[in-house]
Amino acid sequence: SLAAALFVLLAGLSTWPLLGRGTTHIFGDLSDPLAWVWFLHWGYHGLVNQPFDLFQANQLYPTESSFAFVYQPLPLQLVYAPLYLLSDSQVFATNATLVSTYALCGISMYLLIYRWTGKYWVAVCAGCLFAFSPIRFPNEQLRLLAMFWMPPALYYLDRYFRGGTLRHLLACA
Repeated sequence: SLAAALFVLLAGLSTWPLLGRGTTHIFGDLSDPLAWVWFLHWGYHGLVNQPFDLFQANQLYPTESSFAFVYQPLPLQLVYAPLYLLSDSQVFATNATLVSTYALCGISMYLLIYRWTGKYWVAVCAGCLFAFSPIRFPNEQLRLLAMFWMPPALYYLDRYFRGGTLRHLLACA
C-alpha cells in the first residue's frame, strides 16, 4: 500500500499541472487528445445508453458501426467511467485517466516483481522504470500508455508454464 501511494504521488507530480488544470486544459496538442476525449466518452455513453448498439457512433454518417473503425478504449472504461461520474467533466476524466495509467503501470509492475523476487525496493525500482521511463512522456497515445495489463498477464502466463492450470492461462488472456 505504501508503494501504491508512492506511484500515485509520482504520477501526479510527473504530469503536473495536468490535474490542477484538469477541467480547462488537455494533455498534449489538440489532435489526438481531443479524439481521446471523444473515444472515451462515446464508450461510456454507448455502454450506458445503448450497450447492444455500442458501435453505432455519431461519426462517419451514414456508415454503420463506425465506432468499430477506431481504437476501442473499452477496457479504459473501468478507469474513465467512475472519474466521469464523480466529476461530470469529460476533459477532467480523460486527464485523470491519463495520469492513472502511470500509477497503474507502476503498481502492476511492482506487484509482478515483488511476487517474483520478494524484494520491496527491487519491485519499487522496477515499477518506477516501467511507469516513468522517458519514452512514455512525450507520448499522447493513451492506448500505448495504458499498458498496466501487461505485468499481470505475464505473471499468469509464467504461472501456467510453471505447472499452472487452465485457470492461469485464462487469467492471462
